[in-house]
Amino acid sequence: MLFSDIRTEFSGLLDPRKVGALDFQALDNMEAVWEADLKDPASTPPPVESSLQPRASVDSCLDLYRRATEAFSRLEGSYAGQDVVLVGHQDVLSAFCASMIGTDLGRHHLDYPFELGQVRCLDLSGPAKEGEPDRDAKDFVGYSGVAKAVDVIS
Repeated sequence: MLFSDIRTEFSGLLDPRKVGALDFQALDNMEAVWEADLKDPASTPPPVESSLQPRASVDSCLDLYRRATEAFSRLEGSYAGQDVVLVGHQDVLSAFCASMIGTDLGRHHLDYPFELGQVRCLDLSGPAKEGEPDRDAKDFVGYSGVAKAVDVIS
């Protein structure tokens, strides 16, 4: 691949998860966020109370799912049949994997944890593996997605 073939896009869909009052705090605080994700994918971290729009300072798993489906729809429309590299924050990418594979969004941090700098390859062309939900390559409805993890390189 030539450098001239590489395109970058800055749409905001891969921005880090907004964690409100926990922003710039110790990473250990994410444990409580993930526990809440397990109980309810619509739960959010505590918002920034001083914000004019406190709800705008936080993302739930469902918010990440919405961003994921929008990103995948745009990518599919622009780059169908091409390889795509997504670079983002580990929490967002793990939620994106759960969205694509069609597993429980609340478990994204358990089922698809990312280490810093980790690369994960997803094959959009294969059928669902045993135990994964059936999916249609054109289905972005509900919690279902269109891919399977085929390789993890750390």
